[in-house]
Amino acid sequence: MSDEKAENPQSAQPLTVTAQVAKDLMELAKNDENTVTASKNFGESAVIISKTVKNCLLPLAAVNYGIDKAKAYFEKAFKKDLEEKTQSIPAENIVEPKASIAGPALQGLAFCHEEVNLKEMYLNLISSSMNSDTAEDTHPAFVEIIKQLTNLEAHLLKLYLTNNAPKCIGRVVYQKQGTLSYIAGYTHILPITSNNKPFYNKNIPSYIENWIRLGLVEVKYDLHLDGQEQVYDTLKERDEYLKDDLGYGTDYPKNLGKGLIKRTPFGAQFAAVVGITN
Repeated sequence: MSDEKAENPQSAQPLTVTAQVAKDLMELAKNDENTVTASKNFGESAVIISKTVKNCLLPLAAVNYGIDKAKAYFEKAFKKDLEEKTQSIPAENIVEPKASIAGPALQGLAFCHEEVNLKEMYLNLISSSMNSDTAEDTHPAFVEIIKQLTNLEAHLLKLYLTNNAPKCIGRVVYQKQGTLSYIAGYTHILPITSNNKPFYNKNIPSYIENWIRLGLVEVKYDLHLDGQEQVYDTLKERDEYLKDDLGYGTDYPKNLGKGLIKRTPFGAQFAAVVGITN
């Protein structure tokens, strides 16, 4: 298993505004009946989405207009951002989002639209709530989950919600020789790297406890992954392991407690709705 990477992915191409794409398709497809039909439907989606933004979402967003930056965002950029997230939804699938989802999501977006990872999650969640295929999967609790994440935390979370495969995690264990008695030291060591160097952040153990509390992941230290000794050895080379010293001497030698971290079914549903896996 390769080390988890902490870099933010960069989009290779900028997204095109829905209405402009529809116009271009119509121009290119004048003699193609199938493409004309597809383009017409695409244009209808843009109109429906535009009306939904104007008649449903912006009035809800106006509640947050006491925040100057939020007002500027909702007036100038929100419509375009949402069009980009919803441009692939078929016209017949577009539904008005439930106020119980859209209202709290817009409130959260008002406070964090400048934090890219949280902003993306909110926009994808609103988009999912406007698609009849995914609206029922958009649980109201997901809005509250995003509100309880930091921007960095939301980025790191993507590393552990992309699939169901369990991943390596470790902790420092001081185990009394010849017994099962032990004392836990530094907990939740991850093999995260950035630019091919170990990535450190003192809050990572708290982030993982938060993910567990929110029901997104589970961590087990009574199980570990076979065939991943190289990754576990990497954990023993990190500062979290090397610098941890509770001062118990030779009576309690230091060892790596091997474990695994994996997403829960609830975490998988959350990942699909907020755009991590869908």
